[in-house]
Amino acid sequence: MKVLILDEIVVKPGCAAQYRAAYRQRYMPAARRRGMSLAGEWQNPPLQDFDELEMTLFFLWSVDGVDGWWQQRFSRMPDGSDERFEKHAFWQSVAAMTVSRRRLMLSDQPEAA
Repeated sequence: MKVLILDEIVVKPGCAAQYRAAYRQRYMPAARRRGMSLAGEWQNPPLQDFDELEMTLFFLWSVDGVDGWWQQRFSRMPDGSDERFEKHAFWQSVAAMTVSRRRLMLSDQPEAA
């Protein structure tokens, strides 16, 4: 079973490119080390960045099952090390560009009985 993790981040006008670069350069490598696989990236409004509008960035990740979800959740690395401080430092570093941020955890719905 795959568990999907959807990051939905609203960034301030004119900050989309800078935020996207920081996420890709700093967050993504650490997420991959925690067993997360990037499944897709989108934005709203579509097609281009608008300096005068807030932009919503979406990053969809997947992990393998419940164990994978817990591993990424508690920032545990396969070698047993802990990345909580690095992850927290990243979110603090982009806070000035952020209007709001939410993370949804998604899984398949159970079969009908």
